[in-house]
Amino acid sequence: MTDDRENWQDVPVARSYIRARRIGIALQGFRKDAGLTLEQVAAELSMNKSTISRIEAAQTVTRPQTVRMMLNLYGIQDKDEVERWAQLAKEAKTKDAWWSGFDLPNRLADLVALETDAISISVYEASVVPGIAQTERYARTIIEDQAPVPLTEAVINERVEIRMRRQERLVADVDPPQVAIILDDSVLQRSVGGPEVMKDQAQRLIELGHRPNITVQIARIADGVHLALPGSVTLLEFNDLMPASIYLDTVAGDLLIDAPEAIQRVQRALKAIRSHALSPDESRRLLEIAAK
Repeated sequence: MTDDRENWQDVPVARSYIRARRIGIALQGFRKDAGLTLEQVAAELSMNKSTISRIEAAQTVTRPQTVRMMLNLYGIQDKDEVERWAQLAKEAKTKDAWWSGFDLPNRLADLVALETDAISISVYEASVVPGIAQTERYARTIIEDQAPVPLTEAVINERVEIRMRRQERLVADVDPPQVAIILDDSVLQRSVGGPEVMKDQAQRLIELGHRPNITVQIARIADGVHLALPGSVTLLEFNDLMPASIYLDTVAGDLLIDAPEAIQRVQRALKAIRSHALSPDESRRLLEIAAK
């Protein structure tokens, strides 16, 4: 896999756009499955063709009732399915998501929204433990050390809280996503916050790996199977027509990518790394040594 950055275009995403895009893609698929044109739908629902086109293209966030009307026209009989999409439309129009009260950079807000909806999250990290698996002390040290300018205690506390809140869905009792965390072994060797912080962090990874929806694997640098992946990659996948997304955390800034060829390359690379990495049991034994 080569790092052809011209194919890794950053996707402009507003906070409500992610849900609007899922709705639009799904509605377009249901319409085509029903064999209806935009003109026919517009006539049946007394709507403008351009409005329906904008909804499908996620250029506007539609009302839940409109979603219900369209799905009814498309022959969707499952009431739970209809209400799921109607609820998604409602959420796209509201600002009651837990992260709406925080001052998040746009790309991080997009990542949090994607994490909230994803059924599968795969993370590869070559430098540090990913945010969704960090302990509070580890996170605090990383946030302080990586800041280009000194941060106030209030800002540090808020950023730590955001990382802790992001982890809640991963360990939820109801409908948590499937999570794969892959770390270079150098992550365990790189001291962050001192020996006690590192021991606690290793123990946290062990605990996460015991959960039925989470696997933790260590990839040895000596094995050399990294296929030119950037140092931090998150692949998020969904349970409907919404395409997967890639989140890259780079020195130059964060990128959110949904180009099909880039997604396929990252999927192949992650699969190769996982197949060459230590098994979850072998990784746990290595983490147990680090936790002592």
